[in-house]
Amino acid sequence: MVQKTFGMKQHGTAGGTVATERIGDFPLKNWTGSIWDKVENISGQRMTESILAGRYFCGGCVIGCGREVEIKEGPYTMKGAGPEYETLGTLGGMCLVDSLEAIAYGAELCNRYGLDTISTGSAIAFAMELYEQGIIDKKDTGGLGLEWGSAEAMIEMVHQIGKGEGLGKLLGHGVREAARRIGGAGVCYSCQGVEFPAHDPRAFNSLALGYATSNRGACHLQAASYMFEKTAVMPELGIPEPGTGSGQTAKANS
Repeated sequence: MVQKTFGMKQHGTAGGTVATERIGDFPLKNWTGSIWDKVENISGQRMTESILAGRYFCGGCVIGCGREVEIKEGPYTMKGAGPEYETLGTLGGMCLVDSLEAIAYGAELCNRYGLDTISTGSAIAFAMELYEQGIIDKKDTGGLGLEWGSAEAMIEMVHQIGKGEGLGKLLGHGVREAARRIGGAGVCYSCQGVEFPAHDPRAFNSLALGYATSNRGACHLQAASYMFEKTAVMPELGIPEPGTGSGQTAKANS
């Protein structure tokens, strides 16, 4: 436990990014990817050694996993709260954006616009897949090329969603409503209208049940059973060792 909390203090929730990618838990390319050799570029460890400026604590907590970051030059100059794991998974992995600076800047924009980074990144990744499939084109995006990995496109779409302009006005209603209006239901991933967080239920099968039965839609905090597939034990309830994580191999080898 001490080792785990020390890691959280050093690298925040973002410190688990590389590990989750290796077991197939990290979302990639709107849930269609399996392995990403650029994941280390956006890891918490990379953040610590590059743009970390400080740490902040939640009330009553001694860990201090909150990140304060500063980017001093370039197009993404900013100083503010650093991206958490979920943000790296959605604005980063889901869109295949491997620029840590761009993700941090996108997260700062979301904070200022009052946008949830999970839903925002998921909506942008959804739009990128529609663009790849030809369901939407530059006439729909205002001339913007929504290519995978484009940090510029990701940032522009955050602006559009935040301002309620262009394609962003539609994406701001969430992927389910966007798919209903423009198509792409087959690549629209949500539960009860809520976009999936940055944890793949193919890595931990009980997570899928948690998403499906949560009373507020897809939420990895609503049911923690998947933690017992991962590392958790509770001998007093007859769970002396972690489960196998039955979904992990399937995605990692896909």
